[in-house]
Amino acid sequence: MTANPLTGTPPRHPTPQEYPAVTAVDMWFDPRCPWAWMTSRWLLEVEQVRDVEVRFHVMSLSILNEGRDDLPERYKEGLDAVAGYIKDQGYDLRIALEPKPNEPRGDIFLPTAGHALALIAELEHGDIVGLNPETGHEQMANLNYTHTLGQALWCDKLFHIDLNGQRGLKYDQDLVFGHGDLISAFFTVDLLENGFPGNPEAPRYEGPRHFDYKPSRTEYMDGVWDSARACMETYLLLAEKARAFRADSEVQEALATSGVLGLATPTLEENETVADLLASPEDFDPEVAAQRNYGFVRLQQLALAHLIS
Repeated sequence: MTANPLTGTPPRHPTPQEYPAVTAVDMWFDPRCPWAWMTSRWLLEVEQVRDVEVRFHVMSLSILNEGRDDLPERYKEGLDAVAGYIKDQGYDLRIALEPKPNEPRGDIFLPTAGHALALIAELEHGDIVGLNPETGHEQMANLNYTHTLGQALWCDKLFHIDLNGQRGLKYDQDLVFGHGDLISAFFTVDLLENGFPGNPEAPRYEGPRHFDYKPSRTEYMDGVWDSARACMETYLLLAEKARAFRADSEVQEALATSGVLGLATPTLEENETVADLLASPEDFDPEVAAQRNYGFVRLQQLALAHLIS
């Protein structure tokens, strides 16, 4: 048996008399992966109370995947094989990919929503393949979760969501929803419940409000149910705040001033060409345009006022 790579303790060699039917458990261990570390700790605990022998093998995902340019094609073939089978069998199923930009430590393929959407666009059966973004995975990589949801919605590929809480660039905390970045949680709920501002025809999310979190280790059974209730209660409270935010006339005026509502208006009018657009603003003054105040601070403050009122 290989020595414990975490503690350096010598291996335990059970005799056949002690463990007449020992099952070998081989674990390939990437030292940089937090999930590998947690799994290894669990396996070592299991080894103390069950007839198993844990054998560790050190490896590195970054080294194993280095220089592999065949993986995108392999991903495509594999997804199409599964999606095609789902269709052949008539199953009412869809496939949702969950991007993980910071796990394990960035050595993963399709790390962001953009990577996954690019692959989906190349699939033969991409109509039943979409995304399942998670709050924590986006925020632990310093990405904007609400923007990721918006991009997936715009592509009509937001099949599912995993909501939780995350406090910045740390490990995957999986806190109760809203117990991390509260203002971000507010804007997430605003998008999910109210859709894109000024564009009622844009795609809307119709799936479940799903929470992927872990109760704190300080909690026992009552605390487990308290944390589940807290996720749902926080979402409902934020949904009520978001509805009031959108209904506020001052907010609507601030949205118009910021140009957010204008994002639903095409750059070119019907039958207009780029040449027409370039020829039209003869009196355009870049100095005056540079002085425009978009009022994003005011808009953010109005959101904060609704959130904490």
